Amino acid sequence: MKPLVEEFLGGKSGMLAALGPSGSGKTHTVFGTPRDPGMVPLALRHIFEDAEPHAKQTSRYCALYLVTVN
Repeated sequence: MKPLVEEFLGGKSGMLAALGPSGSGKTHTVFGTPRDPGMVPLALRHIFEDAEPHAKQTSRYCALYLVTVN
C-alpha cells in the first residue's frame, strides 16, 4: 500500500479495493479497529503526515467509496 500512497502524493491516480465473499473480513481489512487500523486509516495517516514535503501541489482528491453487492 505504501507505493500506492507515495505515487498518489507524487500526483498519480490509484485505487485501493478489497474483494471477497461475505464474511471474509473485507471491512476489517479496509477499516480495522482503533487498536489495529486498516488500510484506509493507515493510508490517510501517511497522506496527511507527508503533506508538507509535497506542499507545491495545488490540489489533491481522495474519495472513499463503500459498495455492498448482494
